[in-house]
Amino acid sequence: MKYFCKINEFEFQLSVNHETDEIRINGSQETNDIDLVKIDEGLYHILLENSSYLVSVTDTNIDFRTSVGGEEYIVEIEDDISRLKSKYGGTDAEVKNLGKVHSPMPGLVVKFYVSVGDDVLLNTPLLVLEAMKMENEINAPIKGKITDINVSIGQNISTETLLMTIGQ
Repeated sequence: MKYFCKINEFEFQLSVNHETDEIRINGSQETNDIDLVKIDEGLYHILLENSSYLVSVTDTNIDFRTSVGGEEYIVEIEDDISRLKSKYGGTDAEVKNLGKVHSPMPGLVVKFYVSVGDDVLLNTPLLVLEAMKMENEINAPIKGKITDINVSIGQNISTETLLMTIGQ
């Protein structure tokens, strides 16, 4: 999952692979690997570029206050959905519609990668549509759980057909 972060005035994207617990910071054309271990509630040990840090985190419901080596930092974090909501506005109902996966083109459903009840992350491959003799992977627009699959293998569909629904 991708997060948009701001620490004091420094902004960057944080990518978290929940399957492998890998965290990457994407900034200034370089990617750093981070080892993060939760020690206690609000207390973490971080190994970054062979340096060790003890970090305390306090959630203020507006932002996070972190203390590293006695210095305090204000950390703001937004996930993809929150960023879309703040950027474009919208109600919770409109954000829920982000989980409705529609066909971007007419085609033939040839393969499913997921089933109802499966947990998916953002950009997880969901199914394959064949259109004009090319196979096109349709990926998850949000993180969540597959709640409905509305088409079947071998079915011809049109543009904007509801393929499946991902719930939060």
